[in-house]
Amino acid sequence: RQLKGEDGFDKSLYEESLEKLRETLMRVENALNGRRWLMGNQYTIADIVLTPTIVRMDDIGLSDMWIELPQFSRWYQDVCERPSFKTAFFAGSRVDPTSFNL
Repeated sequence: RQLKGEDGFDKSLYEESLEKLRETLMRVENALNGRRWLMGNQYTIADIVLTPTIVRMDDIGLSDMWIELPQFSRWYQDVCERPSFKTAFFAGSRVDPTSFNL
């Protein structure tokens, strides 16, 4: 199925995608219970590969999806404070949220 056509995003596919993102956020929230990072106390490739998706969600105004997920919110804050994050997502490199109308 095509996600976007001439008339914009297919509403049912959009909602299905949001639900899959919610499920992922809940899995992460549960995985972080008692842990600083996804695999324990060390930052690993598991944290690294998740980061771009979460950054994009943040950029396009979907950060409200994790407001009630304290472990996830803390994890994302910790990710954003890493020097490597600041190098990878340097000023001007992120998506301008005002350019989207979800």
